[in-house]
Amino acid sequence: MSLQEFKAKFLGGARPTLFRVTMAFPDGVDPGEGSTKLSFDAKVAQIPGSNVNPINVPYQGRNLKIAGDRDFQPISISVINDSDWLVRTAFERWMNLMNGHAENIGATKPDQYQKDFTIEQLDRNGTVIASYEFVGGFPIEVSAIDLAYESVDTVEEFNVTMDYQWWTRAEAGIN
Repeated sequence: MSLQEFKAKFLGGARPTLFRVTMAFPDGVDPGEGSTKLSFDAKVAQIPGSNVNPINVPYQGRNLKIAGDRDFQPISISVINDSDWLVRTAFERWMNLMNGHAENIGATKPDQYQKDFTIEQLDRNGTVIASYEFVGGFPIEVSAIDLAYESVDTVEEFNVTMDYQWWTRAEAGIN
């Protein structure tokens, strides 16, 4: 294939910088504008990988490999911490809903603390070209924010690791 043929078939390529994270927070976590701000403040997100673990079945000195269960790995979202702390506070409240700091108690029913969230890949015109919905998501880690006198000309960031039950991609027929 020549460069001209490649150029004729090339559609511009998806850009990793064009994405949007949309998250609903559980009842009792009142994020205010935090859920709206997350769409703007999420600096890094991930399109999920997909794993089907093989099962080895031994037979006469060989292993027959058959498809096993699908495994969904947690994903990480890096967030810019704005001076109003809305997004950070919302995730801290969500974690507290699941397990309180002082009482060591929290929500016991999954529908009290699990919420669906979406990560969308956008094209250069802002049109959604791929949309992943994560079903039954909840944060399993809200990272520390490092503070230091030497950290000049930077904005605070923190990571949120989200776990979920499974993901779907409706426009690709993956449910």
